[in-house]
Amino acid sequence: MKDKKRSYRMNARARSATETRERIIAAAVSCFSTRPFDVVSLRDIAREAKVSLPTVVRVADSKEALFALATATMLDAMGRDLASATVADSTDAVRFVVDLLEVHGDALVLLMAHETRSPVVRSLFDAGRTAQIQWIEQHYGRTLDPLDPATRKRRIAALLTATGARSWFVLRRIHALSADETATAMGEMIAGLLAEPQP
Repeated sequence: MKDKKRSYRMNARARSATETRERIIAAAVSCFSTRPFDVVSLRDIAREAKVSLPTVVRVADSKEALFALATATMLDAMGRDLASATVADSTDAVRFVVDLLEVHGDALVLLMAHETRSPVVRSLFDAGRTAQIQWIEQHYGRTLDPLDPATRKRRIAALLTATGARSWFVLRRIHALSADETATAMGEMIAGLLAEPQP
């Protein structure tokens, strides 16, 4: 009987620790996706998660480590959305990307500002770009296949840029286009990139 009680208490503590960790990471995502890295403190994250500062430090012993966890969490969620997307044609594909960036674009731009400062964060974004390239290959690969290798590589890099968070940010936030106008602009850029190469 005592063993059963001990096992129950241990399981309850493990569940509580997991829930606390998830709450701290969610708070980190919230803080880092709305404010620049340099103005967020571990104390801010503790306050957001409604836990003590030492509890946050037990989950991640530095702000950089917690930032990496927050970045990985957001990119994992976006990667799952990207992988599960079902689109009918290239127009639908662009609309899907814009809809995804409407939710995550501002946060991504903030997080990406830190990738040159952290090898770990850079590796996370590199993995995200690899997933985005796979998505481009899936939707536009047949159009790109006839190209010579150098041109194909360049076109994929340009498509990656045209459908990325920074391009979305410039169109939506700098040029103040609507989401529909942004989808149209991205579609126009993609159409140009998929056209026959000039001699």
